[in-house]
Amino acid sequence: MTHIRKLISPAILSVFGGVLLALSFPEPALWILAWIALIPLMFACRKRKPKQVFGYTFIFSLVYFTLSLAWIRRTMIDYGGLPVWLSLLFLVLLACYCAIYPAAAFYASYRIKNQFPGLFSLILPASWVTAEYIRSHLLTGFPWNCMGQSQYTVLALVQNADWGSFYGLSFLMVGFNVTGFQLLDKPLRTRALAEFGFNCLLICFALSYGYFRLSEPISGDDVTFGVVQGNLDQHMKWNANSEISNLEKHLELSRSILAEKPAFIVWSESALTFYYRFGMRYQTPDDSSLGEKIKKFVKDFNVPIITGTLDRLDHQVYNSACLIPPYGMESYYYK
Repeated sequence: MTHIRKLISPAILSVFGGVLLALSFPEPALWILAWIALIPLMFACRKRKPKQVFGYTFIFSLVYFTLSLAWIRRTMIDYGGLPVWLSLLFLVLLACYCAIYPAAAFYASYRIKNQFPGLFSLILPASWVTAEYIRSHLLTGFPWNCMGQSQYTVLALVQNADWGSFYGLSFLMVGFNVTGFQLLDKPLRTRALAEFGFNCLLICFALSYGYFRLSEPISGDDVTFGVVQGNLDQHMKWNANSEISNLEKHLELSRSILAEKPAFIVWSESALTFYYRFGMRYQTPDDSSLGEKIKKFVKDFNVPIITGTLDRLDHQVYNSACLIPPYGMESYYYK
């Protein structure tokens, strides 16, 4: 019975930490929880072997990714047509894949810790960020829900992304978790207090830099541009019978902002549910080309439009962005 309690207690701590980190992401986006979410996990891993550390971190990460990516299920059900059980299976498989990276980071850090115990407050943040970077680039990459991204509402902090991307924020946050754990674990140890204090100074520096960047004067000429979001029902948007009405709604909204004299108008990423380039050629049931409707609007009001559109290139279909100028050739960017 005692043996079972010893196993359950670290597992509960791991689950609790995973819930805290998941809650730091939308919704409810309680960003401050990410600064303490790893502390319960590190108490679970305290005096454990590296293999046990891997297991508890995997539990932590599985909870974290399953909860923070749960919205994907609704997308798979509503727009992918998958049954509920299969969407849940895919979510769990995705969470298991993502959980491998933090678990590997903790495993490697705790193995190295045995040889360099005094450097743990640097080793774990470096390992964590390395794992996030690999996850973001390996097998086409999956960069969602990296730790630093939870701070997107803290404007002073996210300014630091211009020197270290969100990886720099992740490094800072993991370091705070590590030094906070060490201080709680050994509150009377001078080294733990010194490392925690140094980490707090780094955070103060990051905040100061962020406030400095936010207070910098804005230079350059003012440019007025319009943004149009059609707010279309996603269940109807990709219905072929809705192509004309979708387009007309975007054109109507664009006309409503012309009085502001925008230098250009931006439509959303998937504003056009047809191929714009081919829409310039093929006729719709009302004998009016969809592409020509846009081109005519651009020419009549002499205002370029940047819109998302499907496009085909070398037998590949792309989610692309297109600049439609009043005169001359369109320019494309393929995602």
